[in-house]
Amino acid sequence: MSEHPAKNAAEALSDLNTFGIIVSILEGGHIHSPSHAAASRIIKICLDEQQRCLGRYDREMAKAGVPTP
Repeated sequence: MSEHPAKNAAEALSDLNTFGIIVSILEGGHIHSPSHAAASRIIKICLDEQQRCLGRYDREMAKAGVPTP
């Protein structure tokens, strides 16, 4: 991470959205039955990572002086 909180927050938000897109694709019926177990593991990893990204985003926004709800 850089020393620029706004840039770090933007990167965390980008990562958060990317993991959300992956979850959406996997939950959207694009995976066939034999791969459901793998898709479920990937979804769990993505959801966990989204939580880390959200925490990173909130911390960086606070460093930048932007209040978050």
